[in-house]
Amino acid sequence: MKPTLAILSLFLSLQILVSCSTPKTANVTNESLPTPSQSVDPAKAANDNADELELLINLPFQPVEIAYRDSTANNSRTLTAVLRFSNSEADAIVKKAAAVKPPAGAQVKIEDWFPAELVDRGDVELESTLQGLTYPADEFYKEPFTSGTLTRIGETDYFVLVMTAAAQPSS
Repeated sequence: MKPTLAILSLFLSLQILVSCSTPKTANVTNESLPTPSQSVDPAKAANDNADELELLINLPFQPVEIAYRDSTANNSRTLTAVLRFSNSEADAIVKKAAAVKPPAGAQVKIEDWFPAELVDRGDVELESTLQGLTYPADEFYKEPFTSGTLTRIGETDYFVLVMTAAAQPSS
């Protein structure tokens, strides 16, 4: 019985020795990692759901890329959307809008929620605005949004659509 006791004691001693000599790893938790609610303020986040946007405005073509925000301030509701269409669709939109009213030069302030390509374009040009041509946004109107502008950014297929509506009285 002595050999069994010796083996058991040896095994127990090795276990204690290994557990004491093994470096302890830090208890890693996700507390230091931002959760979506911590990293992005929902009021500042952009929506990219085309189906939801189509409930708010008319989309003459299915965009390749969408980012938009809908906000209400000072009794006015504003929808700002960045839309990218295929090249041929972008040209068709411009042609139809120019028939309503000729375009005018415009600058669009770069927002942090804009697609990376537009934000990077501003960084490269060391500008906080993007140059473009503004057209009437008639083709996009849907109640309650019945006024606005459509700005094509430079020679890209990106458009910044800004539409406004009178705020609905609260009940």
